Amino acid sequence: MIVICDTSPILYLLLINHLDLLPQLYGQIIIAEIVRDELLDPGAPVKLQQWITNPPGWLRVERVTSTPDTSLNKLNPGERTAIALAQEYPVDLLIIDELCNAAPILPNFSKIF
Repeated sequence: MIVICDTSPILYLLLINHLDLLPQLYGQIIIAEIVRDELLDPGAPVKLQQWITNPPGWLRVERVTSTPDTSLNKLNPGERTAIALAQEYPVDLLIIDELCNAAPILPNFSKIF
């Protein structure tokens, strides 16, 4: 199963001590490099920065090779690149928290959480 995730779901699951749900449910999770950079941002919670400094084996960081769709400019860079990465893969699931602003691409995905 190919699952791509944005920053916020990882952040919130870590903060409530349930990040282990992602690998339990889906095995491997893929994030874009920009998502990783957001997790490392000095303004991010220290717990999150520490976690991503030594990521678990179930987390894979990938470079986005395409340009994100301009219709997604209302989204932050992490969300745009997570969607762009999902468009590059035969993705099974995209985990993102900005469905309202991501509406232009929704018809392209059958499974969004």
